Amino acid sequence: LDACAAPGSKTSHAIELLGGSGKMFAFEKDPRRGKALLQRLRLLCGFEETRRPRGAKGKKASVKRGRCLAVAGHPGVEVEVRIKDFLEVKPWEPPWNQVEVLLVDPSCSGSGLP
Repeated sequence: LDACAAPGSKTSHAIELLGGSGKMFAFEKDPRRGKALLQRLRLLCGFEETRRPRGAKGKKASVKRGRCLAVAGHPGVEVEVRIKDFLEVKPWEPPWNQVEVLLVDPSCSGSGLP
């Protein structure tokens, strides 16, 4: 789990380290930086968003789900990008209580990158 994911280089590197399988949660509280995060994931590790079911209602999704680095023989890394403040998460609840590695680089939050 990357708690301060934008602009996405650190998240992309962590996805590569998963070796083609596993799950990555990426949080970014700023919607503008969240867009940059998604763009960088597409560019660096081939993020392909899973389509929402036709007719799904509700406001614009603050959660984007998809896969990165899918290659022959490997399903790819399941990626969930959340445009939300990580501090609002309840760490004792699933799936957060099952996270094995937590990345926190709060200095990136003010890096000036989009």
